[in-house]
Amino acid sequence: MSPQEKLAVDPNVYYITAKKLRELADQIRGAVTGVLAPGLSATGGMAGSGSTVEGWAAEYNRFGADVRAATIAYAAALQHFADVVDAAGYNWDAAEYNGTSPERRTGLPPVRPAPAAVAALSNGDFPDVPNASFDNGPGVTVSPGSVATIVPNGRSGLLDTAAKAWDSFVKSEAVRMAPVTLQGLGSAFDAVRAPEVPDIVEGLGALQNGIGDIFSAADALGAAVRAYHDNLGPMRKGIVDAAPRAFPKAKQITATVGDATVTVAVTGSDQWFDSFMAGLAFDSAYSGSALAGVLGKTDFVGKYTLDSVAKLKALAELPIIAETGNPEDNKSLHGELDKLAAWEARSPEFTEWDLGKLGNVDPRLKKWAAAAVKYGNAAGVDPRLIMSIILNEGATRTLQGLGEPYDDFRWITSVFRDNSLGLTNMKEDTFKTVKQAYPNEFRDKGWSDLDGNEDLAVKATAYNLRRIQDKFDGQVPPEMRANVTRNEFVTAVYNAGDDHARDYIQAGKLGPHVTPYVQRADGHYDQADRWMRGTGAYACN
Repeated sequence: MSPQEKLAVDPNVYYITAKKLRELADQIRGAVTGVLAPGLSATGGMAGSGSTVEGWAAEYNRFGADVRAATIAYAAALQHFADVVDAAGYNWDAAEYNGTSPERRTGLPPVRPAPAAVAALSNGDFPDVPNASFDNGPGVTVSPGSVATIVPNGRSGLLDTAAKAWDSFVKSEAVRMAPVTLQGLGSAFDAVRAPEVPDIVEGLGALQNGIGDIFSAADALGAAVRAYHDNLGPMRKGIVDAAPRAFPKAKQITATVGDATVTVAVTGSDQWFDSFMAGLAFDSAYSGSALAGVLGKTDFVGKYTLDSVAKLKALAELPIIAETGNPEDNKSLHGELDKLAAWEARSPEFTEWDLGKLGNVDPRLKKWAAAAVKYGNAAGVDPRLIMSIILNEGATRTLQGLGEPYDDFRWITSVFRDNSLGLTNMKEDTFKTVKQAYPNEFRDKGWSDLDGNEDLAVKATAYNLRRIQDKFDGQVPPEMRANVTRNEFVTAVYNAGDDHARDYIQAGKLGPHVTPYVQRADGHYDQADRWMRGTGAYACN
């Protein structure tokens, strides 16, 4: 190995990076097990129950679970990517050692790094975030009698505990300083001239984005809980102040504020009161409070805040580079991260932007695109993938005016052979399977209804693609995910059937008979992307 190569690729940059990544994994584990998990452990039911808090509590529960999943994925990605970087460094180190004449070697040959054997952060280390909803009793308790109100019954003490836990987690070094550390690790590779460097830097960037998103989501959760807590006390004071208006005929009123309720005792010679009017007085006090605005905001974490999780999960699935001592093996990293991330990413949603930009194309294509967007968004499937299936299957025949006569003939002769119907050529057994999986979507529809019903054909295709995706996503091994995109796999199974999917998974690749179909679909996907998104007709989120 020449002196220039030795200077260009310093294995220590790789080793130091791997060590730092493991330290970050230890730090995030410490922040979770030492701060966040124990801090949240007893906060179940903090939000209370009822119509005024159910939306807020659902948002908290949903994103609390998402932050937990993202944090576990981040820790796994740190640990696994450290193993990948270690292996790449070893290959350069061993190549340098082996390329040096024996009489000039110093020290022992490099030792192959061993991958981690234990998860950096397990599900047990980070239990489920406790459910914020629980019936803590009425928000206002009246004695004697009772009053129906919409006043929330959150538990002030638990809200304070949860807010402090989220705040401490966000301010921990593991969360606050990790982006700076990861940025520095990426910069260290500026001086390394090796083919795999862009892929390593991309991985470090994905980790940086991941912890940044975790920070943002956790900070938003903590701020929402803190706002609930801080405005709960003033709202309850407003309830106390409203008590005389609620019971104007009472001789004496005593109101006390508890952890989850305001207790109002009505005493004196005249204890009768109008419970309906009393409830209105208390409800008015709540509705006019700042807390009503806080609990009415059910989008305190952005919908796409944690989109970086797809790449975190992909990093944790990257195949370990072969530790052969040959730097050429490091090139196996190229392109793998993006393909793996595509398997984990949510399907994009399309919205109409400027349909006039579609130009003077056939109106039927516009109609299919609109249906693909409608049912793709509903089913959670990329509308461009649906269009690629349409263009692969019956589009040409339909555009030539042969679609419905063709379907009529196929339906009539289906008694004698296993025919397919509709714009996307769906067989009867397939339609029944889709209907069984999504009965509410196809309750009053049968396979024969596909004859001439293009809207139903697009809908059935969208939900069949989703069914395939849900059924097989978790079965495809990382090695196959690194070489076959999710769209390609789902397209292949759509064409060949579920039984062949198992063959593909076992072989780790698509079969030769389905490959031409998938290649045509890839081309049609690109065509649909240019036509729908590239023109600006639709926006993609």
